[in-house]
Amino acid sequence: MIETSPVRRPHVFPKGPFRGLNTRATTAATGLVGLWVMLGTWRPDLVAEALSDVRSATGPTLGWYYVLLVTVILVIVLWLGLGSVEYQDSPVS
Repeated sequence: MIETSPVRRPHVFPKGPFRGLNTRATTAATGLVGLWVMLGTWRPDLVAEALSDVRSATGPTLGWYYVLLVTVILVIVLWLGLGSVEYQDSPVS
């Protein structure tokens, strides 16, 4: 039998709640979300105005895409969730 060494993945958290996630992407995403939360706590009017501007700019052009995307994601989640259900002839006691 051929023995292989484990694959080394240099940019992945080895343990903890972020185990298996890319360190750079996770750190960047966590930082951006944290920045938005801190900015929203400090200046909620500024964040509300920025999000309103983004929504009004993208809403008319991407509205159909958003509805389609959410529908596809919902179908995939339901398919994955219900795919693991095992039906039995008799109830489990």
